Amino acid sequence: MSIYADRIKTLQSLMKKKSLSLFIIPSFDIHLSEYPAECFLQRQYISGFKGSAGTLLVFLKEAFLISDGRYEIQMKKELKDSNIQGIVSTDFTTFLKEKLKNNSTIGIDFKKLSMHQAIELKKLVKSKNSKLKNIDLVDEIWTDKPLLPSEKIFEQRAIFCGENRLAKLTKIREEMSLKKANANFISSLDDIAYITNLRGLDVDYNPVFLSFLYIDENEAFLFVDSKKLDSKLKQKLQKDKIFIKEYETCFDFIASKKNLRLLIDPNKNSFFIAKLFKKQKNKLIKDTNPSTILKACKKPKELLNLKDAMVNDGVALCKFFIWFERAIKKGILLSELDIDKKLCEFRSKNDLYLCDSFATIAAFNANAALPHYRAKEDSFSYIKADGLLLIDSGAQYQNGTTDITRVVSVGKVKKEYKKDYTTVLKSLISMSKAVFPRNINLVLIDSIARAKMWEEGFEYKHGTGHGVGYFLNVHEAPIVLSYHAKNNDNNKAKIGVLSSIEPGVYREGKWGIRLENLAYIDEATSLKDSEFGNFNCFKTVTLCPFEKKLIDKNLLDEKEIKWLNDYHSLVFKKLSPYLKTNERKWLEQKTSAL
Repeated sequence: MSIYADRIKTLQSLMKKKSLSLFIIPSFDIHLSEYPAECFLQRQYISGFKGSAGTLLVFLKEAFLISDGRYEIQMKKELKDSNIQGIVSTDFTTFLKEKLKNNSTIGIDFKKLSMHQAIELKKLVKSKNSKLKNIDLVDEIWTDKPLLPSEKIFEQRAIFCGENRLAKLTKIREEMSLKKANANFISSLDDIAYITNLRGLDVDYNPVFLSFLYIDENEAFLFVDSKKLDSKLKQKLQKDKIFIKEYETCFDFIASKKNLRLLIDPNKNSFFIAKLFKKQKNKLIKDTNPSTILKACKKPKELLNLKDAMVNDGVALCKFFIWFERAIKKGILLSELDIDKKLCEFRSKNDLYLCDSFATIAAFNANAALPHYRAKEDSFSYIKADGLLLIDSGAQYQNGTTDITRVVSVGKVKKEYKKDYTTVLKSLISMSKAVFPRNINLVLIDSIARAKMWEEGFEYKHGTGHGVGYFLNVHEAPIVLSYHAKNNDNNKAKIGVLSSIEPGVYREGKWGIRLENLAYIDEATSLKDSEFGNFNCFKTVTLCPFEKKLIDKNLLDEKEIKWLNDYHSLVFKKLSPYLKTNERKWLEQKTSAL
């Protein structure tokens, strides 16, 4: 029996004592973060499942892990011997409609349940004549839980800020006024970092810090461990009327507030916080945080800085791929772990590099069929014989966040590799050169990429793209390119929106191919005077060549070949000035016209 099976058994014994029929463990922390700090990883601790999305449902005699299609294969692997069954579903409440019995008592920590999810869960509980109880059982089991992180907070340099704090607060207060709110409460860490122009290292790969932020019509209060801020930074914040209160005093502060018309995001604040505010008879205006909309549309200054970051990243990637090809030619035995370390080594030579933007996915052959695979010290593959190596990686530079996926061949190139690779490339090109109406909901254009895949009978279970932060979270809501996503009025094609474009093909037990660039939405200037309205397009910012050995030119049409040649010409133009003579020759060969 695995340690996770033991933990499930211990949890079920505790549930009996507390008279619970079901205990729910979300993947979130009290800020509803996609990637929580280590001390909040309750679901991972109990189940062993390391995916970024998923909900653990523990009944008295069985347990289920609900996650989306990205993690189908990963669940099979990581839940083995845990007595937990993996279920692919976009929503755990959908699964519970069939599974939950009448007259049940369901336990869940309300601090990790969003206001939005609470509505759906309460409907379900009512339909089953059941009860919902606010309780946290995991901390009773997790006796060696890590402490809250205590990393120092630093200010983003002015040359890299799109706007100063006061300008952002002014815009937020204008939105508050339009919605007839006199306060805005924010739990989401990336929103707080964006508004304050502060960054931290409390969460791996995301330059954010544990905090809450309360904004009213005249001032703001930042709830944070004050020891993380130096005196000079505190004075600067106070000058902007942002006053520091200790992190652990936040809930008491909320409980003291009365007569508010509070703007609160139901997707980014917990049910616990909402109940605290409502207890004092405050009116809740449930709407998206104004800051979420503001940061999704990158300012011209931010995009200029990001383009510089992409040059830095592209140069590091060229040097890495040159090293990799030489190592393979010399017969050096490399592992997936070596790829991760070497990428970090090349990127970290840049002074603006802070850390990676997510855990590098270096996956050889069958491992690449797991979209979110990660090599571990006790579980990895060597890169040997023939095959495909998928590398999905990114970095946090002070002037931007990067995220890129490339696939390279090792040894013989099979015909099947070229067919799959070229089809995925066609899909990426199709979206990259797409033109679409301004303000169209982005879920509606997902099929532009997938159409090329569907023609070949291919499909992938993840989105075609996700929003990307500016020196912030690599996954940034509300932007998503996916027909699997629910329609969201904030997920629209607006100037400055930055998104990934990343179609893929995954053949279980064989190989996986995903190709990814970042692109921002801009005006389609060639259609500026159209009588049918305004149109937008994507402008690619990622700079790195594709693997020409894996491209079947016969499968590309003239427009696709032109796009690829133009892209490679741009890559050479932007990166070659920063490369040595032998490196420049390598890049010249990689970017030569088809």
